Amino acid sequence: MKYLYLLLYVSLFQSCVVYYNTNDIRNTMNNNIAQIEQNYSLTKSDYIEKNELYKELESNVLDKKENSFKLISKKKSEFDTAYQSLLSEKKGILNKRNQFEKLIEGKNEIKSNEKEWGELKEIKASMKTSADQMNKLGNSYATVSNDLGDAIKNSQYKQIKRLEFNKQIKDNTR
Repeated sequence: MKYLYLLLYVSLFQSCVVYYNTNDIRNTMNNNIAQIEQNYSLTKSDYIEKNELYKELESNVLDKKENSFKLISKKKSEFDTAYQSLLSEKKGILNKRNQFEKLIEGKNEIKSNEKEWGELKEIKASMKTSADQMNKLGNSYATVSNDLGDAIKNSQYKQIKRLEFNKQIKDNTR
């Protein structure tokens, strides 16, 4: 009798089909990607700003091998690496969205008994992992960005105001 109940339970369980509504998944994915794009936009602006600060500083440094400038350059390298890691992860997320769109093309739902089910679960898990990684990389980027900004601001190097500098040289050579 126990086997009959077990057989009945197993056969009922196997006949149950779970499904994902593809529009729900798409909307969730697009909302997450919109947030990632917004965060990335702020990061990109910060990157451009700090990169310009560094280039300006670099153009005013005569001895690029001097220890304090080498330290700033090392921080700039870490900054570039952190930014590139974020950019790479963002591209990976966009590729996963494209995989998802190809997978669900022409479908309103994907059922657990369809071959696409496993692929969909993999894409969803991968997107979750990538979103978590983006958060970690974002925090890492913020740290190295602040370190670079502080190193430039607190450096012994000051920006030369060229017009004033040229005027002072003229005045001194008279």
